[in-house]
Amino acid sequence: MPPAHKTRRRWYQFGLGTMFVVVTVFAIGLGWAMKGIGERREAVENIRRHLGLAAHHAEIGPDGRTRVINLAPFWRRWIGDESWRFIEVPENTSDVEMERLKRLFPEAETLRRRQTLAPQS
Repeated sequence: MPPAHKTRRRWYQFGLGTMFVVVTVFAIGLGWAMKGIGERREAVENIRRHLGLAAHHAEIGPDGRTRVINLAPFWRRWIGDESWRFIEVPENTSDVEMERLKRLFPEAETLRRRQTLAPQS
């Protein structure tokens, strides 16, 4: 009886076409995420330009220095996203814009700043 040959297990093999499909799907997902991050950055710039406020999560360390804490998921941090604690916009901001900001920044508390009158002398 001939000796039994061990069958060698081969690594999973795939074709070049499969690799192109996988890379394309990955690139589309990455592009979609980058578009969202660009919209968030543009919104923060617009908020600050119109005298609003956007603040990060922060903590005070043992040495008394304040440091920013980025609570975004690791894969979003890798592509440059930041997490925000709250977004404060001027009182005259439309309801449509408020809903857009809540959709763009689900982790942040979004609120309107009430205009305060200067004390009269």
